[in-house]
Amino acid sequence: MYLKIVTCLVVWLLLGGTSCADEQKNWSVSLQVESGNDAAWISPDPLGVNYLRYYEREDFTFKIDVWLFTWINVIREFGTTFTELAGPIPPDGRVIYEDYIYVEENQFTAEALLILWIDGAGYVHLEVRDFTASMRLRVTVTGRLKVLQTDTVFGDMNGDDMLNDEDAELLRAWLAEWPMDAPPAAAMDLDNDGAVSIKDVLMIQHFFLGNLLTAYQGWNF
Repeated sequence: MYLKIVTCLVVWLLLGGTSCADEQKNWSVSLQVESGNDAAWISPDPLGVNYLRYYEREDFTFKIDVWLFTWINVIREFGTTFTELAGPIPPDGRVIYEDYIYVEENQFTAEALLILWIDGAGYVHLEVRDFTASMRLRVTVTGRLKVLQTDTVFGDMNGDDMLNDEDAELLRAWLAEWPMDAPPAAAMDLDNDGAVSIKDVLMIQHFFLGNLLTAYQGWNF
């Protein structure tokens, strides 16, 4: 154990502070904004900026109220989203998720820009910008944001710290019992169903094609 700690410290010094171990963050999020205004939530403490990968799980409840002499709730939805971000984080930060929302129906219009991003110091920001509507609205976002920051790139079969079609082909070959080293099962079970299967191959492919925000989902802590 002592030798492992010393080795980790030496590597950290040689690489200028590169991370040595996984670290988890689990924050409560609460944000409320009325149309005509902006709003922001900032994490109480920062992430490390030198990890190879950041995996986020967002468990949020969205509530929309409309003003008709009093606030009346019209929409309440719960959603879980998984996202994946390559590190290290550059000095100008990096966007995790960005979505422009526009609604037009029965002479009603509303629009807003929703951004989840990490700044260069490692703090996570959830922002609602340019929120406008044809009638007075209020949006409330509550829930939890969980981040796994790690030097393990889940699904990386060839050790190049990236995920692409080559990783999918290598995993498919291993599943077909080609003569090659077995991958670490925990790092290849991308959908967290307890088994490595063709579904995990498809997770890599869909992430590589841009159809998924992450290849590694279903996890919790």
